[in-house]
Amino acid sequence: MRVTRVVCVAYAATCLAVLLSIGAGALGWLSLSQGWAATVADLLSMPWSLLVAQMSDPGAVGEVVLGAAAMTLNLAIIFSVGRWLADRRV
Repeated sequence: MRVTRVVCVAYAATCLAVLLSIGAGALGWLSLSQGWAATVADLLSMPWSLLVAQMSDPGAVGEVVLGAAAMTLNLAIIFSVGRWLADRRV
């Protein structure tokens, strides 16, 4: 269970850093982060980001909110699988 927590904390910290970079780039604070942050956010929210890409036009804020929701869903899946594996090991 300890490994699951470490992986979840690392994933959540990475997601938070990328989302903050997107927000800072949108405000004009980090002009370099606009290119790579969106790509990394798409990778972190896979496969759910493919569904967001199929939407007609959620807008900039909608894309960030849906991306954050996809990352949260992935975090829940990672935690659930890790807890299931820890329970099976005992």
